[in-house]
Amino acid sequence: MRIIHKNIVKKWFRKLSKVQSPVIQNLIQTAGCPDLELPIWKSLDDAVVETVVSQMLSSKAANSIIRKLYENFQTSEILINHIKKSKSDEPLFGLSSKKQKSLLFWANSSTRKMLRDKDIREYKELEKYFIDIWGFGKWSVDMLGIFYFCLPDVWPSTDLKIKKFIDSKFGGEKPLSINGLETITSLCIWHGTG
Repeated sequence: MRIIHKNIVKKWFRKLSKVQSPVIQNLIQTAGCPDLELPIWKSLDDAVVETVVSQMLSSKAANSIIRKLYENFQTSEILINHIKKSKSDEPLFGLSSKKQKSLLFWANSSTRKMLRDKDIREYKELEKYFIDIWGFGKWSVDMLGIFYFCLPDVWPSTDLKIKKFIDSKFGGEKPLSINGLETITSLCIWHGTG
């Protein structure tokens, strides 16, 4: 994993601020530069656990479950090992059996071992590693691409907030003016639209 800090977000933001689009300029003024340090997770297991937990949940609900899991298991690795051993069909501190199954597939995947120290630089490469793991769809790959692998060109088109913004401002089509700046545009949309 590349070590990337707050400066990458500022660099991306400076590039986005040069885009000649009234909607993008308004977004930039409304959102400001997201005060965020990337990557937000320390390990790939942390990233996977928190991404899987967050699928189809509000941030508040996901954070509550994540907090309970870490109170009881301390680390993502301990949690994943517990899931590997128990193979339970019962919810685990709010984590559904389907999400446990997804983490079990992750735990047993060759991808987990291969990606520990791999430097992914392109979304297509990331997608090929994750898309065949049970329980990982486009949204999950997008979140990992943005918040763990820090790829600049991830467009989370299946995210509800992104979809609503693009539908209302651009008629449902991603503007060509943000090519290569999809990640920072997404961060601004999430940051600026509450």
